[in-house]
Amino acid sequence: MFRVDMPITERQDIIRKFLGAKQPVVALLLAALDCERTMRRAIIALGTTPSKQLAIQLGKPNTDGTDGGTGVSAKKLYRASVHEYKRAWDVEVRKRVGGTGLDEVVEDWKGLAKAVKLRNELVHGEKATTGLGYATDRVESYMKATMRVHEFAAGQKVNLDKPLKPRKKASSR
Repeated sequence: MFRVDMPITERQDIIRKFLGAKQPVVALLLAALDCERTMRRAIIALGTTPSKQLAIQLGKPNTDGTDGGTGVSAKKLYRASVHEYKRAWDVEVRKRVGGTGLDEVVEDWKGLAKAVKLRNELVHGEKATTGLGYATDRVESYMKATMRVHEFAAGQKVNLDKPLKPRKKASSR
């Protein structure tokens, strides 16, 4: 949905416009998409495993145990979800950034968990819609989490609003 080079502030303005237009489901889904994408990109950028291999481990599409034409053999280790990204962060990033976990970067992990729960209920048909007030709190939780991950990556000299530089060898930097 969003271009890689679109600044986070512009992405969040678009999401807020859907809230203003009383389309809370669209706003929530866009906020979820942006948050998960930001977390995934941060893990790839700050991780230690070579980029292509890590992308596959994080659930790159078309990974069925083969190399998917990438020339990189890797097994999918994580499902694409916020809670799995927390686990991947612990393995890939935590040691490199002074022991900081993803749940510490996000700060309001409980608020994010509530947002994820609503997202899952909507996506999997348990709920058909949601109220504006209820969704707004959860959209804000997603956007705060996204901003915190974005700021944390920037503090590590990684700009998540730019294409990521591929890492071909395992790194300990």
